Amino acid sequence: MRLVYTADDPARAFIVKNFLEANGIPATVSGEALFPLRGEISFSDDSLPQVWVTNDEDAARARRLIEERESLTECPDDAGSA
Repeated sequence: MRLVYTADDPARAFIVKNFLEANGIPATVSGEALFPLRGEISFSDDSLPQVWVTNDEDAARARRLIEERESLTECPDDAGSA
């Protein structure tokens, strides 16, 4: 298994997991159970939810797909202004 994405919250991690699976890449989420404790206890970024691909060979393609998806969802600050 290879780590391909670290999310800011569990919902985002599962969105990415589902996106990868829709593109034929088996994936899993880990660390989502620790997320609610982040405010109570000092944690490193390792406690953020992570998306892992099951097959190491899929890691590069998964990262590429995630980058492409995120570049499409980013909105410029001046979007819609004339």
